[in-house]
Amino acid sequence: MRAMMMYLFLIVAVMALAFPLIGVVAIARRSRMAKRRRAAMNLKGSVGRVVSKIAPYGAVLVEGELWPAHSFDGVELADGVTIRVVEPRGHALLVSSR
Repeated sequence: MRAMMMYLFLIVAVMALAFPLIGVVAIARRSRMAKRRRAAMNLKGSVGRVVSKIAPYGAVLVEGELWPAHSFDGVELADGVTIRVVEPRGHALLVSSR
């Protein structure tokens, strides 16, 4: 009986610690996504470089952050090419070669 009580206490203690942690992680994730949405709006005109070939989709590094990107005019952009952000488009950036 005593072993069962200890086991039950252990389960309750783990659950009491896990639920707040899950909540904190969810809040932090939502906050980060909100910051990215706001940050994307401020990137228009910024300069960066291609880190994953854009044909017409890829990835760029702008102001130290990695962003999914689409080519503005459909032109393929190779790795290392300098780009300029034309406009944010959702969670991605519309870019053109500089």
